[in-house]
Amino acid sequence: MSNYWWRLPGPTKFLQAIISDIRSGKNVIVCLPEIADNGLVNIIHRGIKEEADLFVRRLQFQNDDDPYTFLVKNLLPQDDRYFEVDINNLVENEDLSRTLVIISNPSQDLNAWSDFLQKFQHLQKKIDPIDRCLLCIVHHEVYPDYLPKQDVCLGIHSFIGVNSEIDLEFYLHQIFNRDSAYQDIINRLIISIAGQIVTDDPELCDILINQDLNGIIYPFSLLKELCIKRNWTTHLNTKFLDKYGNPDKKLINLGLLSLIGGVPKLHPCCLTSPERKIELVSRIWSGQVRVLLPHLEITRHKLLSLLKDMLTIPHKKKLNGVIVEIDNLDDLEFGDIEFQLIDKMRNKEWYPEKGMIELVGNLKNIRNNLSHQTPVDADIIINTVKMVDDILL
Repeated sequence: MSNYWWRLPGPTKFLQAIISDIRSGKNVIVCLPEIADNGLVNIIHRGIKEEADLFVRRLQFQNDDDPYTFLVKNLLPQDDRYFEVDINNLVENEDLSRTLVIISNPSQDLNAWSDFLQKFQHLQKKIDPIDRCLLCIVHHEVYPDYLPKQDVCLGIHSFIGVNSEIDLEFYLHQIFNRDSAYQDIINRLIISIAGQIVTDDPELCDILINQDLNGIIYPFSLLKELCIKRNWTTHLNTKFLDKYGNPDKKLINLGLLSLIGGVPKLHPCCLTSPERKIELVSRIWSGQVRVLLPHLEITRHKLLSLLKDMLTIPHKKKLNGVIVEIDNLDDLEFGDIEFQLIDKMRNKEWYPEKGMIELVGNLKNIRNNLSHQTPVDADIIINTVKMVDDILL
């Protein structure tokens, strides 16, 4: 996971809340989706070194010891190990004073650690906050079966509803690296479409942002590959809302469902089946609309300015069976312009510049596709953008 991810506004706020709890003398449990890597551990470590006078120990939980035994084995010298279970041995040990212990990937079942922390933090209330040995548990499950309640010496931080659409698009801008052979409009399209497709998944962001325009408009095969890699295929038919309309916690734990700006959003890997494909297509279309519609409007006005001396006003056309008269040149659409150009060429009133009629026809077709919520093929977009540059610039 790129460090850029944790510099986004949402994740930065999430991270600052964790560090603030630690600085105030609280133990913390951090609950992340399963697809998250341990990049957060590095950021917490760095933040504590910069902002708090604590010695940091990092431990990877890799056995079946109970929490007390695991901590005693890893934190206390051989001579000082007390295997008679007494949590005070850890709470009151002066050698552990002003120490932060970051524990990554505790046993998949967090219950034992939750029970331990409940007792551990309760005993710490008699210790000055600045002198405590603090535990930071980083667990890859947003909604574990059991979590202790937040308390004076314990903070709980779950990575859910942290990012907004703006966060995700900003991240895509940060990691985007494209050579100058691509036109700016194509670059912006790739970022915009990727921004509509992605959820809280930096690896997916990295994959999509490195696709060409065709790959980002037709991402189905790469999404299926990612789904297989993560062993998600058995979960794809799960209903993402329960009978009460609440988001499915299992899907959130896996990373298959996120809350983006507070709104439930399925991971695009869930949207490759025929039943749900329409939602993925809608996201791709939405990403195109955000970039192409303003570009089309700017191009239309350039065309009108270039062709104003040969276009005729008023212009009559049939719309829904009714004859409509257009009296303002600025109101002519691409179809109107194309009709007049073809008519004048047939009557030998005008000899078009090479490619002009094809360009106007392409622009009309792109506009019609977007108006009917249909994504535009990459080849048509690329060819049309090139023609606009050749003819209108």
